[in-house]
Amino acid sequence: CLEQLMEETCVLSQTYQTAARRCGGRTARLLSSLLPSLGQDQRRLCAAYFLITGERYTPAAQAVPLSGAAPWQLRSLFMLEQQRAAKLSDLATGTSGDPCLRELFRELEHTARLRAGRIRALLEQM
Repeated sequence: CLEQLMEETCVLSQTYQTAARRCGGRTARLLSSLLPSLGQDQRRLCAAYFLITGERYTPAAQAVPLSGAAPWQLRSLFMLEQQRAAKLSDLATGTSGDPCLRELFRELEHTARLRAGRIRALLEQM
């Protein structure tokens, strides 16, 4: 499940980058400002993977193409973050044997919800 999460995080980061390039102004600045938190999520997942397996894993995922004007792209990113938060919540609930991993999933869920909230706030201002 960590490999899949790392792949999904990589895809989400690349999708944010692509959307930021396609959008302009305030939208591009917001999306760019959210990229460091995705990078941190990726590093945390990679560290957990290394601690569990003793091996390094490098994701090779591709960005999800988003279509439409900026509001539609923001809606898509919001939905991706909501789905990510729900998945991380489920993983945290199902991880009873490793309290560190459960805590990591909860923290990642929180950051996904924060990013979704920032996107929602931007849409409210449009």
